[in-house]
Order: sequence, then C-alpha cells, then structure tokens
Amino acid sequence: WQSERFIRRHPESLHWVNVNRMFFLLGLFIFIITGVLQYWSYYYYILDPSALIFNIVFFRALSLTIFWLLLLSLASLAYWLLPKIWRYLPIVLWALLFIFYLIFWAINAGILYFSNLYFSPVILEHAEGGGGVMFNQVSYLLAVALLAVLAGFLYLLKKFLQTQKLSPKRYWYYYNFL
Repeated sequence: WQSERFIRRHPESLHWVNVNRMFFLLGLFIFIITGVLQYWSYYYYILDPSALIFNIVFFRALSLTIFWLLLLSLASLAYWLLPKIWRYLPIVLWALLFIFYLIFWAINAGILYFSNLYFSPVILEHAEGGGGVMFNQVSYLLAVALLAVLAGFLYLLKKFLQTQKLSPKRYWYYYNFL
C-alpha cells in the first residue's frame, strides 16, 4: 500500500490506484496460495533434493507468482488488443489454467499427505484399489479449502474484470509491460 501514497500525488490517481490495487491483490493472492502449496510440498515430499534449504519454498512461490502474473499480463494485454467478441477469451483461458492448477494441487496435496510422493502414473497404479482411502477427513478438508480458494479467486477475477472495464487502457498498458 506504500505505492498508493506515491500514486495518489498524480492528477489522475483514481485509475492508477485501482489498477495498482488489482494487480497487487491478485499477486498477493497467488503468492500466498503458491507459498502454502510449496510449503506443503516441502514438508511432505520425501525425495526432494533441496529439503535442507528451507528458503526454497519462498523462491519457488515467488517464481510461480511471477509466472502466473506474466500470463495474466499477456492475457490482459490481449484483452485490450483483440476485438470485442474475442476480448475475454485470453483472460478466461488464463483463469481456467489457474483453476486447473489449483485442482491439480488439491489432488497432489492429498497424495503427498498420505504417500509422501508427487502425483504421478506410479501413484495412480498404486491407488487403484485405494478407493476407500480416498474419502476421509483430510480429503474433505482439502475439498473445502479448494472451494474457498476458488471462491476467493473468482471474486478477485470478477473485480479485476470490473476494474478493467472502468479504467482506460493506457493505465493497464503500464502494468502489462511492467
């Protein structure tokens, strides 16, 4: 929020503040989610060669956040460059990819908790007869957490699109190229 204090000095600060706040909130949300997922992976995965390096969680979360924000910037840039009919397609594709990422990690978190291994074809082979183990307290907690995260993500995405409609594109270009 420190940057808002500097941005408010601009004569047209309302648009700058809105765009800055949306990118910050989405970035913070993605960083927290990827940080929690990377910590879960660090804590439970037994074959991690960097298990003794505790700050690897932070750097993995940071790099994943940068990756998702880069894809969002490209999708947002395409929002302004494409005709009105195709305008929402890149952002919807980005959102679907991120939702798939969250669902995959919810499944992976459950597998990591019980087997200490990542989701893989070998795990699927071993899990064939484990249908009774699939529905338990941890699975239900992970499903509720996934729904809460998806609800938060969809809310932020809705606010992002609303802000994109309200602010002129020149403000978005700055953040897309940043």
